[in-house]
Amino acid sequence: MSELTAVQLPEPTVGRLRGTWQPDAPAHLLVAVPGGLYGWGVGRVRGRGGPWPVVRPAAFVLFGLGAVVVATMSGPAVCDRELFWTAEPGPGGAGQRLSAAL
Repeated sequence: MSELTAVQLPEPTVGRLRGTWQPDAPAHLLVAVPGGLYGWGVGRVRGRGGPWPVVRPAAFVLFGLGAVVVATMSGPAVCDRELFWTAEPGPGGAGQRLSAAL
């Protein structure tokens, strides 16, 4: 059985992680739809004269939608098959180890 070790993986440098961003259509929808709906809702509240602090949309965009973008299109997301443990069945695979433990 051959185990993949950290020595065999390319080093995750800042340059490599910044250079591996890839657009992802489902992720764009996952960001654009809630972002558009949130913006529409904020516009409605402000249009009726209601207060809506600027901090709320900024936090939603940076920490909410930004987290989705980073998680789905950044370097770790692009390299997920190489960086994270896969649960592929087969000889010595995670599925086999899990079933043997049960």
